[in-house]
Amino acid sequence: MNWRRVLSIIHKEWWHITRDRTSFVLLLLSPALALVTMAYAFSVDIKDVGIGVLNQDLSSLSRQYLAQLGSTDALRLEAWPQSLDEIERLMMHGSVKAVVIIPRGFAQDLEAGRTAALQVVVDGTDPNTAGHAIRHISAHTEHFATERLKSRLARAGLPSDNLSPIDLRLRAWFNPSLKFAVSLIPALVGVVLSVPAMAHRWPWLASGSGARWRG
Repeated sequence: MNWRRVLSIIHKEWWHITRDRTSFVLLLLSPALALVTMAYAFSVDIKDVGIGVLNQDLSSLSRQYLAQLGSTDALRLEAWPQSLDEIERLMMHGSVKAVVIIPRGFAQDLEAGRTAALQVVVDGTDPNTAGHAIRHISAHTEHFATERLKSRLARAGLPSDNLSPIDLRLRAWFNPSLKFAVSLIPALVGVVLSVPAMAHRWPWLASGSGARWRG
């Protein structure tokens, strides 16, 4: 390896970079900006996800179920919408990532041994957060059904084999298939466009002669 040639190439490339303010600043800022953006984009450390509750049953049993949902730091009861339009507005503003809908007759169905329906609407624009909400809501629902209902039905003499007391119906808005590409591509487009955008945003960086910049 000819070190003199290598050093000459390094000197030439360094001179080309430092002679232009825009290139030099972008060389310093672009990697840091991409690193921070990618770190947040691919972060999977999720907790304390805000969810909403549309409780149309207003029974003591439904309130016990909601207490179960908020018993850990995985989910946070954030809003209490009163209609589907309000649910859509909350999700569009990012106030909540999921909404649990408890229909009327929820407690009556459970007390009678019938399968009660629950609907969970999640914001699919962030599949990681949506998956987190689905997993924890499903786990809390299963725990609630197992601990609170099976023993009561057994004491009442009702069969509990293969019992599914709660039918949890999941629906994703804005990204029904929960594909990562749908949420990832718009973020990557923003990263790709950030470099020319920085040059247009700070045109004064390119002003001045290369001689003055080099000292």
